[in-house]
Amino acid sequence: MDWSSNGILQRIKDGLKLPSSTIEGTFSMDNASAVAEEIARMIAMEVQTIPDRYFIDTAAGADLDRAAYDLQLPRNQARAAVGTLVFSGSADTIIPAGTVAYADKVGFQTQMETAIAEDGTCRAPAHCISAGSAGNVAAGTVDTLRPTISGVSVTNDQPFTGGTDTETDDHYRTRLLQRLQRPITGGNIAHYEQWALEVPGVGDAKCLDCWAGGGTVKVIVLSDDNGIPDDTIIQNVKKYIEDNRPTGAQVTIAPADSVDVSITAAVDLADGYSAADVQQAAAEEIRKYLISLPFRTAAVLSYYRVADIIFGVAGVQDITDHTVNGGKVSLHKEPGQFYRLQEVRINGGQ
Repeated sequence: MDWSSNGILQRIKDGLKLPSSTIEGTFSMDNASAVAEEIARMIAMEVQTIPDRYFIDTAAGADLDRAAYDLQLPRNQARAAVGTLVFSGSADTIIPAGTVAYADKVGFQTQMETAIAEDGTCRAPAHCISAGSAGNVAAGTVDTLRPTISGVSVTNDQPFTGGTDTETDDHYRTRLLQRLQRPITGGNIAHYEQWALEVPGVGDAKCLDCWAGGGTVKVIVLSDDNGIPDDTIIQNVKKYIEDNRPTGAQVTIAPADSVDVSITAAVDLADGYSAADVQQAAAEEIRKYLISLPFRTAAVLSYYRVADIIFGVAGVQDITDHTVNGGKVSLHKEPGQFYRLQEVRINGGQ
């Protein structure tokens, strides 16, 4: 059915019972046109969008949250990074709870009061003021107190970890569809994988049953940035599964292992392109290819697919040679492993 303004206008014309004029510019025609335009706008903006807002495979944002309500599987929210601050200064100097230190513009707040010991240092657990992955700072990056404490300096001798961003629509949608497509019951493989995915910061999980004999379960965890999860995320997964799993199982939580990938290629460049330009673009496309390979099953990184990707990059006229990890064969990985791109090196000339 035609729901455009012209289609609606035609139905209005057809439905007129009185001999009203339908000539453009007349009073009756101008009123009918205005009504048709408004109805068409309402249908286009409200009515036609209802199916896309209701179903999990097309809903987005708050609509996706509402579409998932019946599954009782909420979106993973952002979490703050946690770690330890190290203070240096005169002995017996009090460091109050709530003291804030910064790594550039990222603030970290102590969770308890402490005092500097005789050796001139003390340690205090702290968390990032704002939730999100921005709080995952490297060791030695916290260096500023605001407000300052006379004679006291601060640092972090270990990285802050565990900070995660709010789950994206795409990741949340994938998790919801997996719940619908893979039935979970009382501690089966799908159930352990689903439990792991319900922890913020987890991108995927692989469960191995009876991996070390009867009654043993191993859950291998991939981070939501397709890498190795930090210790905080691993501990969060362990606690969450322990709180939900059936009794009797001996559960091990482990970070995913990487299969590192280095690629070198010799290419003929088109006019106006440099090897650096092609190298950057090729690295981005190869990284997308590696992410697309399944985590839960064995997967092959195709030697010839790599060549095809590089050949498709703008500025490449031909490939004269390429290697993957120094060889001319495809790579293989086991379930629970992932490919991690280390380097793409392009050598080229005109």
